[in-house]
Amino acid sequence: MYAEDEVEEVQEDPEHHQVPPQVQVGQPVGLPPVGRRGPAFPHSAGIALPPKLDLSSNSAENWKLWSQMWDDYCIVTGIVNQPDEYKRALFRQAIGPDTLKVYNGLFEDAQLTIDQIKVAFGAYAIGQLNETYERYTFNSRNQDKDKTFEAYFTAVKTFARTCNFGDLNESLIRDRTVLGIRDSRTRKKLLQKHDLTLQRCVDICKSDEATTTMLKNIDSEQSVNALTDKKNQRARKPSTLHTSKQNSQQKLEKPKLSCKFCGYEHIFQKCPAWGKTCKLCKQQNHFAKKCPQKKVSAYV
Repeated sequence: MYAEDEVEEVQEDPEHHQVPPQVQVGQPVGLPPVGRRGPAFPHSAGIALPPKLDLSSNSAENWKLWSQMWDDYCIVTGIVNQPDEYKRALFRQAIGPDTLKVYNGLFEDAQLTIDQIKVAFGAYAIGQLNETYERYTFNSRNQDKDKTFEAYFTAVKTFARTCNFGDLNESLIRDRTVLGIRDSRTRKKLLQKHDLTLQRCVDICKSDEATTTMLKNIDSEQSVNALTDKKNQRARKPSTLHTSKQNSQQKLEKPKLSCKFCGYEHIFQKCPAWGKTCKLCKQQNHFAKKCPQKKVSAYV
């Protein structure tokens, strides 16, 4: 009787009804416990799986990014220390149903390690590339007028990832950088360097760009100062012109004389008696006070 009670208690024990949590893409993953002594794997709650792997377009670049996220996920959650069987199952969950079809077509042997699976996936993804086109795109990349060197260099490195340059990757990135930069003076300097490394190339390009920017700022400040000085000169210029004009007019003016026709002082050829009729002799071009007949009558 006691045995039956013990059986009923065991059946009602909730630990006997535990169901391992389901692994879903994009959702926090909890590793399943083993036996009744507690979980043997580290708990990864709160850490999401990488998004589904898309190999339908830009497969090489997508695989490289996804593979990096997968490696980080495995390190953070401690999955790197787990059996390959568990890692294969989690890998299939993470890649998604569309890419799972690729997985099933590539691997008949289910005993492959996760590293072997990654190598095969990488070969498949990169094998989908048109290598000639990728290299053409890489070699056509030049620095745009409105782009900084840093932006251009980042683009060159990104394009190089899908070109399969192998051991020549660094030297070809260096060559593309030298040929594609916008500043011809910097290019000339780089071509004159013997044993130019990629890092040395980058340092020279950044230094020259910073110097050019600094000089432009200095020239801009000098231009602003020159314009300000010119405006100040213009503000003072009218008074100088007025003074010069007055001096010129004074030079042009002829000295005033006591006129024998009108008896007043005036500028030469500006006699007020000119065209007037004398009241004494009735002749023109003089006033009566300067009339010649007045002097004659005085002597008589």
